[in-house]
Amino acid sequence: MVDGVEYMCGGASKDEARFMEMVAPRWAATLEFALGQTSRGVSPEDVKVLVRSKYTGKQVMEATATGPLMLTRLEPGVYEVEATVGGVTLTQLLTVFNGTTANARFVWPSNIDVPALAGRTVVTQDATASRQ
Repeated sequence: MVDGVEYMCGGASKDEARFMEMVAPRWAATLEFALGQTSRGVSPEDVKVLVRSKYTGKQVMEATATGPLMLTRLEPGVYEVEATVGGVTLTQLLTVFNGTTANARFVWPSNIDVPALAGRTVVTQDATASRQ
């Protein structure tokens, strides 16, 4: 739990991913993180997640996702979700309704070189790299 919002991260192994997908309908929102456009992509480590109310800008939740899936129990509302890996931030709107699971998938381009060392925030991009 962080900032009064319960969350759970995981999904790195096949069994863990299957479990997370099984319990996801019981959670208000599912956030998925990947590098590249493959079906599940390569999972980035330590995604910084910031959730704010779209209309007030008030921070609702700030946490670090440690797996390709993050399940949250956000209250119904409209949120701006920022996910940051290696200094590259992606933003999406997320609308949470009662009784249904909201989903957002954050996919960083496969040509981003995310440093393997935890804590580094330097990202190198090759401008000539083709998209896969």
